[in-house]
Amino acid sequence: MRQEIFPPFKSKWLSAAAGPALLVFAFIALAQWTWRKWPDPLIDFGKELYVAWQLSQGQVLYRDLAHLFGPFSQYLNAAAFRLCGVSLTTLIVLNLLILAGITGLLYRSLAAACDRFTALAASLLFLLLFAFSQYLPAGNLNFVSPYAHETTQGIFLTLLMLSFLWRYQAAPRPSLAAGAGLFFGLAFLTKAEIFVAALAALLSWAALSWLVPPNPGRERIRAFALFGVMALVPAASFFLFFSIHMPAAEALSAVAGAWHFVFKKEITQLDFYRKGIGWDDPLRNFLLMLEMTGWIALVMAATLAGDYALRKSRLPYILGSLLVASGVFALLIGIPLFIPWHEVPRALPLTTLLAGTLFLAQAFGQRGNPETAAKLSFLVVWSVWALALLAKIILNTHLYHYGFYLAMPATLLLVVVLLGWIPAKLKAEVGGGTLFRVLILILLAAAALFYVRITQYYYQNKTLRVGQQGDMILAFNPQFRSWHFRVLQTLTWIEQEIPRDATLVALPDGVMLNYLARRKNPTPYLLFDPVVIRGYGEERVLQALQQSRPDYVILMHKDTREFGVGLFGQDPRYGKDILTWVTRNYRPVALFGREPLSIRDFGLKVFQRQD
Repeated sequence: MRQEIFPPFKSKWLSAAAGPALLVFAFIALAQWTWRKWPDPLIDFGKELYVAWQLSQGQVLYRDLAHLFGPFSQYLNAAAFRLCGVSLTTLIVLNLLILAGITGLLYRSLAAACDRFTALAASLLFLLLFAFSQYLPAGNLNFVSPYAHETTQGIFLTLLMLSFLWRYQAAPRPSLAAGAGLFFGLAFLTKAEIFVAALAALLSWAALSWLVPPNPGRERIRAFALFGVMALVPAASFFLFFSIHMPAAEALSAVAGAWHFVFKKEITQLDFYRKGIGWDDPLRNFLLMLEMTGWIALVMAATLAGDYALRKSRLPYILGSLLVASGVFALLIGIPLFIPWHEVPRALPLTTLLAGTLFLAQAFGQRGNPETAAKLSFLVVWSVWALALLAKIILNTHLYHYGFYLAMPATLLLVVVLLGWIPAKLKAEVGGGTLFRVLILILLAAAALFYVRITQYYYQNKTLRVGQQGDMILAFNPQFRSWHFRVLQTLTWIEQEIPRDATLVALPDGVMLNYLARRKNPTPYLLFDPVVIRGYGEERVLQALQQSRPDYVILMHKDTREFGVGLFGQDPRYGKDILTWVTRNYRPVALFGREPLSIRDFGLKVFQRQD
């Protein structure tokens, strides 16, 4: 007997066109509301712009420019610059197109795996919580101006791979296997955690594919072979390209750019990464994970009890559901801190594991129903993918910081369980579920409101224009934060005082100044944070500075205590020799704000080479 996963909630009122139309409206509204407020004029995103600019001018990644991740995203951005011109606007358009693709894939995949209403809610939540958000003073942690394009483009490539694999399972055509292999191969060229998660998803799909009646053995072998060949094409193509510009051994190393520092203890043992994964206090973080999971279970139990009590009462079920839901919504809006929303995501590793186990058990139970088994298998694969991404923040899972991409699939999976699977089961078995679904929908709306308010807090204070024309960024006004105003002052001075052909290096960060002012950095190194200094070695970085002798050096204040080291140049473990060389060979010519690298207040200081 055929059994659907979500039979009661096919949402007859929600036509095939209504969901996508609502998503398009939400997408446009959110893009307009947050327009040009996504990047940070100080940290990280300048690297994304500068690298793409230099590659479009003929420089070669890893030979001329040091880079911590794979080559695909940077060359894609460079291609966009060559085709459409060098400007922030070009990357905005490219990233919005990729974001639209991700949103479409999310909706289409979840609608096919469960139901349209759940898919719509999950996709809207993705746009509200992850796509355009800002939860910390620093920007760049969203899908329009990511701190590293390898994150968002890697998510897109993995979703494409999963989509092609699922379509192949329904209609085993070689072209679908080839497409899946190509996207898998491209994911290898992004970031290590992106590829590891894609690999985990692929292996789980292969292990579960026997649940669905296979195509003939010879065809399946040919499809797998085609997948493997196409997966090698991106790496082979980049190897050939790099071989033109560097020795074969270096070209091979360039292809594996995403893996250079993954296992280097000097980097992985930095406090920044230990805190990110939650290993700074594992017991406390694990207990918090259990606590948040317990709260979710308690809310589910209370909601189930309410649904049961309402069904047993004399009050009409629909009317009672609306009355209870209205009261709960008023309570949540009136007491915004009633639930610790910023800590609730800590439960995601356990909820993802439980959801994956649940769907796996059901998939085995539905082996006789190929269509249902395929849907359940897809949700299992999604669970594996989500859990693999969470590995980097497993004991410290939040939606902010790296959570904007690492926690996204797990969050949407929880929405599928709470908003789709449980209400459907209640409807099918006891005739209830409406109140449960409405209350979960209200809780999700309250959570979205909590996070949107944080984004609004930051974005409403972004009124300062930094950059010209297509490079214009809306940054923090001086009354809110002085940082970005100092950047604007520095840029104005550079335009007036530094010749166009002069070279400039910003320490330990600030490559955005190079890009916005169109002044080149003569060294391969664009950031001088503890990761770069420890990864490449301070002696090597200093040697590059000594050989290139930039015309100007700008010192920018940056607090690096989160890495477990002191300020740049003040801590013997971090940039001491570099700063000593700068002060001996350069003279100060301008100061904006307070003296950098000595106090917490922000400032930039310009030095000119003494010839």
